[in-house]
Amino acid sequence: MGYKKKTTSVQTIQKIKIMKTKITLLIILSFYVSFVNAQWHNTSGLPLNVDIISMAKSGSNIFAGTSKGVYLSIDEGNNWSAVNSGLTNTFVLALATNGDKIYAGTKGGGVFLSSNNGTNWSAVNNGIKDSLISSLAIIGNNIFAGTSSNGVYLSNNNGNIWTAVNTDLTNQFTFSLVTLGDKIFVATYGGVFSSSNNGSNWSSINTGLPYISNQISKLAVSGTNILALAFGDDLYKLQNNEFSWSKMNTGLSDISGFSASENDIYIGTIYSGMNSSFDQGENWKFDTIGISTHYVTNCFSFDSINTFIESIGQLYKRGFKEVTSVNETNYSNLKIYPNPTNDRITIDQNSNQFKNLEISIINMQGQTIINQSLKQDKTTLGISNLKNGFYLLKLSNGQFVEIKKILKE
Repeated sequence: MGYKKKTTSVQTIQKIKIMKTKITLLIILSFYVSFVNAQWHNTSGLPLNVDIISMAKSGSNIFAGTSKGVYLSIDEGNNWSAVNSGLTNTFVLALATNGDKIYAGTKGGGVFLSSNNGTNWSAVNNGIKDSLISSLAIIGNNIFAGTSSNGVYLSNNNGNIWTAVNTDLTNQFTFSLVTLGDKIFVATYGGVFSSSNNGSNWSSINTGLPYISNQISKLAVSGTNILALAFGDDLYKLQNNEFSWSKMNTGLSDISGFSASENDIYIGTIYSGMNSSFDQGENWKFDTIGISTHYVTNCFSFDSINTFIESIGQLYKRGFKEVTSVNETNYSNLKIYPNPTNDRITIDQNSNQFKNLEISIINMQGQTIINQSLKQDKTTLGISNLKNGFYLLKLSNGQFVEIKKILKE
């Protein structure tokens, strides 16, 4: 009888322990879901009511081009400081980065270059006949500048000399430039053109765009697709290796700005706030928690981690999407172990199949905690100094981005 009582007592204790574990897990998961379902929060350091027109990222540094110059953030966009020494025109319409070089396209001052994170700027306009630079884009060492009325210019020597590259570009009022692989796309007052030879020749790509919508205000890249925003509030998609646009059903009007990265698309509207899609535009979500108004004037996104929006002259940031939307990608046979882990994580890239692979570990606030290059087949990162919890492990090489969730115990 005593043995049975002891057994019952042990079973009861085990059940209590199991129930406590389940409750603890539920609390942890609830905390995790609510934490990563982070609302937008205001950043600091930018002047009130400044127009934020462009953004660019170089390593862990983020640059914002505004109507009052360039601002730099070294903490993932939470705080900003002005970096305008030598920038004689501070109305910055476009930004682009290439290694340690940052290019700024201005309204009336042409192109400026900084090689020290914006500490100093110098004008680089030799050959450019139009000082209003609407957009900038980079392929390798080739820098492209789109102008308001003189088409596209190319420099392959860090902006020292520019050459017009407008053959077959039948409309030279440009609004936006983007690159995908070795192709460059330009949006003009007469539709979209593309070039696969660094602008030596251009081809019109307007099939599927209604004539009234041929005036495209902005282009963006989402995965392997090109997205185009028409002045009539319509969003179009050009899938990889296709030559005809298809209209996307967003159900939105009064679109004020949009951005894209990987599979994510973000649309800001004047009356309907921020709207996000995490599946190439198949589904949309109203996304304005933390914003004081539904008036969104612009949005910017670099990857699945950091997204920014401008609303009533204020810049908001969200660390990253809610947990159900941070989809793990698996484009390669990279092995990551152990997971969960308590002191280290190993990345095995199987006989060095990818070159120039960058590894980042990102916390729940969207801050990059560890960033380094993967130079060997197998690399082990020490993470014993990190706090326990969930992190994102991001691997990229400019051609693909792979994201894995890891748990530090």
